[in-house]
Amino acid sequence: LQKTLSELDEDDPCYEFRRERFTVHRTHLYFLHYQYESADDSTDVTLVAQLSMDRLQMLEAICKHWEGPISLALYLSDAEAQQFLRYAQGSEVLMSRSNVGYHIVYKEGQFYPVNLLRNVAMKQVNTPYMFLSDIDFLPMYGLYEYLRYHVWTKGHAPTNFAKWRTATTPYRVQWEPDFEPYVMVRRDSPEYDRRFVGFGWNKVAHVMELDAQEYEFVVLPNAYMIHMPHAPSFDITKFRSNKQYRVCLKTLKEEFQQNMSRRYGFAALKYMTAENNS
Repeated sequence: LQKTLSELDEDDPCYEFRRERFTVHRTHLYFLHYQYESADDSTDVTLVAQLSMDRLQMLEAICKHWEGPISLALYLSDAEAQQFLRYAQGSEVLMSRSNVGYHIVYKEGQFYPVNLLRNVAMKQVNTPYMFLSDIDFLPMYGLYEYLRYHVWTKGHAPTNFAKWRTATTPYRVQWEPDFEPYVMVRRDSPEYDRRFVGFGWNKVAHVMELDAQEYEFVVLPNAYMIHMPHAPSFDITKFRSNKQYRVCLKTLKEEFQQNMSRRYGFAALKYMTAENNS
């Protein structure tokens, strides 16, 4: 690790972004009691999400809407971890659930390590499938059971909502630029790329990776989530106000696409072409 860090150019305007990828965080897995009883079939699915202290208010609602196992990575300071403990112990809803795994990743560095958090939560999944969500999205009631028995804006445009509203059977959609659906995948699916921290391209890059590995995207009718209103995050505020932040994100995107070309060859050409045409 020290050798890798020493090879980074401290004069690079994006040095802090690049360094963040190699930051080591203290992690406390299963911060609260967890017990999972394996289902009799091979269709069980865990909801995966990540959050910081300012999204704690979403936990009870998600637990009420999703009765299946949940794996959550929380990005907290030591003091916030104790606050969370008191919050959870005072919540009848949270204390009634033993199938929610809370994994604390302790704060280090200046960026929100969104994809690291997702990877931590994913690695603790012990069901055959995982539903990769975000903390601001509230699942419809019954989504857990629905997904178990149906296993097989710009970022969501390929979903084709006009078709979805009237569809009665699952239908396939093709990858498109900036596509970032919430997906249900097998537990051994690719991890998120840690180079993307803070705001921007963290889910887009993951979906691109799934497409490159020839995953098929199937839209399920009668399944949905609601994006709950919330204040802008610290990182999106920085993205909007800081030109260098946007420049560095663009640089990281280009480097990711170059890596995709090296790994997947001709099959990855469409990602470069799509970006150039957008």
